[in-house]
Amino acid sequence: MTQVNLTDRRPVEAAPARKDRCPVVRLVPAVDDGPAPPRLADLLLGPGRGVLDVLAAPHGIDGPLGGVTLWDPLAGRPCGRDDLLLVAAPSAGTALAGQAVAEAARGGACAVVLKGVEDVAAVRDRARRAGVTVLVAADRVCWDDLCVLARSLVPAARLGQRPAAPAPDLSPLAEATAAAVGGPVEIVDAELRTLAHAGLGHPVDPLRERSVLDRRAPAAAREWFTGSGAAQLLLRTRTAQQVLFPGAVPRTMAPVVVRDAVAGYVIAAEGGGPLCDTAPDVLTEAAAVVAARMAGAPDPATPGPGDLADELLRGALTGTGSLDALGGPGGWTLVALRPAGDRPDPGPAPSAGACVRMVFPGAALTRTDGATVVLLPGRRGRDAAQRDAETVRNRLSALHGVRFVACVSDRVDPGHDADDDIAALAGPLCRAASVLAGRGRPSVASLSDLRPWAVLAELGEIARDRPGLFDGALDASLEHDPDRRAEVLASLLAWFDAGRDVSEAARRLRVHRNTLRYRLQRIEARSGISLDDPVQRFTVELQVRLLALGAG
Repeated sequence: MTQVNLTDRRPVEAAPARKDRCPVVRLVPAVDDGPAPPRLADLLLGPGRGVLDVLAAPHGIDGPLGGVTLWDPLAGRPCGRDDLLLVAAPSAGTALAGQAVAEAARGGACAVVLKGVEDVAAVRDRARRAGVTVLVAADRVCWDDLCVLARSLVPAARLGQRPAAPAPDLSPLAEATAAAVGGPVEIVDAELRTLAHAGLGHPVDPLRERSVLDRRAPAAAREWFTGSGAAQLLLRTRTAQQVLFPGAVPRTMAPVVVRDAVAGYVIAAEGGGPLCDTAPDVLTEAAAVVAARMAGAPDPATPGPGDLADELLRGALTGTGSLDALGGPGGWTLVALRPAGDRPDPGPAPSAGACVRMVFPGAALTRTDGATVVLLPGRRGRDAAQRDAETVRNRLSALHGVRFVACVSDRVDPGHDADDDIAALAGPLCRAASVLAGRGRPSVASLSDLRPWAVLAELGEIARDRPGLFDGALDASLEHDPDRRAEVLASLLAWFDAGRDVSEAARRLRVHRNTLRYRLQRIEARSGISLDDPVQRFTVELQVRLLALGAG
């Protein structure tokens, strides 16, 4: 078996092939000073985003990705350590999935990739007990494409691209490639339509000028490209080749191969002089990155699997996630959003995550307890956090056509307990957002400001299951005069909110202060409560506030 060193692209002599293992594509560079081996997180958060979904990750997703093995359960051959084990079957029954998990545990695979899992709960339980990460691939993605996605990681790192945060377009990749080869670069599709370009000050010839201005190569150049045999040569060799368009400076073109077909090209033209000696290798590596992005791009008309960051957030909210696997942005802020007032919950919107990530790359979005919860990466102070939460609120309000309110947490710093901190914040944050939604104003508030009401909301949840907590003199008074129930509760609540200032409370109720004073005296007389007694007053206030939240 010949091994290809992705650092310098030269064939190197491999160790004698082991007869006890399946064919494998190694990703780790063979030289000591090469780029660091890619991580599984680089694949999942980068080119595999929207293609691979996490079923179980008991140890997170930060382990090294050493290779890709197509596994045949009938051959009985073990996988290699740190390999991505692809179970190349259209569906994975419980028995087959169990075999794959056991093989991954024995061989130390970084993850198992399945399709069509029949019993999700059983496979997840088996994977967690074995300590094996299990991923599910989208049905629309073929196994060859998954190999392309994985193989693109080392070239991407060499070209300055961060797989964990892919650019929304190919322009940064074009710029990095142009700088590496020493000439202007274009990235085009199979019909020579321009997808991205970068000149970086290099001289350009008329062919490139027309291609950039018209967003496509001239018709004469397209006809020559197909008629001369150059396109067929690139398809046959699948390597970078020099192409001499008539009346243009020499070009080196690398084909972008997706699903066994050429989906585009990465083209470098000679600028002020010849391209660098390593230009063919650089262009080939850039083509691998473009192929991965094309193969990994979800079909806009078909909802794909959940985004990995969303899945990790969903796990973090139950205390089982691995937040550190998302990388080290220096901190996180959690935002919970609900529709204001009594507006109905619009439910999840498939484009909500993409809508938020357009402004905050790397953000995660999920739903829990009827609230939309967003995890924003990066360090931000209190004011910046509220401004960013307002941005998220405005975007989701426009998307759903419903006014949202947002409750913002304090910053969560990265560390071993980060996912536990997020899990501890999620419940109070959603309750505080619910309180804020009932008030309607302000639109954005911090959890620290709303925490007392979040505590009350949690007590209200307990009280709903224990109605006996509302038994007592106040309850008897309300039952005695049901027609005045709303008036009694409103009067007491206004009095407590005003710090027991009768004049201020009467102003808020828009009644005369003597009227409010009379109401309070009547409540004391009918219930036998003394509002001057601190303990009785505390009990009554707690009951009133819980009743105002709808707990009883």
